[in-house]
Amino acid sequence: AASSSAAAAAAAAVRGVSSSDTVAPLEYVRECSRALQQLDGRFQFLWGIYRAHSKAEDEIVFPALESKEALHNVSHAYTLDHEQEEQLFHDLAAVIGRVKASASATEARELVLQLRRMCAAVRASLETHVRAEEAELWPLFSEHFSTQEQQHLVGVIIGRTGAEVLQTLLPWVTGSFNEEEKEAMMGSLREATKNTMFDQWLGAVQQSGAAAAGAGAAVDGQQTPTAAAAAASSAGVGPEQQQQ
Repeated sequence: AASSSAAAAAAAAVRGVSSSDTVAPLEYVRECSRALQQLDGRFQFLWGIYRAHSKAEDEIVFPALESKEALHNVSHAYTLDHEQEEQLFHDLAAVIGRVKASASATEARELVLQLRRMCAAVRASLETHVRAEEAELWPLFSEHFSTQEQQHLVGVIIGRTGAEVLQTLLPWVTGSFNEEEKEAMMGSLREATKNTMFDQWLGAVQQSGAAAAGAGAAVDGQQTPTAAAAAASSAGVGPEQQQQ
């Protein structure tokens, strides 16, 4: 949704540029540049989060499902979805690159309109994919996996995801939760990572979110990995401990 909004902003900016291919007014050029920078930043953020999501499913979640005799081939269609969605991201990245390199306002307008359609397609694909997973796959864990098995999988996912991705992912995810939902999620994560450095790391990251907001180090309400890492380090949690 954020990328779609940014694409709309880019389209509005480009529409403001003179329709002739002469040099555009400076303020319009700057507006276009800001809109494209915002779009590219949000796109790269979303792509990174998507890759972490699909990698965890392909390497950990889906094999765990397939290991149960009653669930053979249950995840095959979702693996194919990941391949198709990854191609959508590659195609979108290519068009963003073409917009940046466009030589005229006319070319830029056409490409930005294409971008808007592609952003809408990516959003629709991801929403359909996630809804299907929530309705079809996740109930299988309650049915076929013990609480201990589920906690083990969560712990493996956290361990393989890495500190930098988690520093970006957690504030983004919990930002859409109410306090009760947020506490429930964090409680589950702590239970799954008992006897690890996760509690200390999480506290450092949460403190860094507030510090980054006060210092203006957050972008669009999201803390930067650099700010989170700095705060984690100041709390005595180094990169190796964060990874643990």
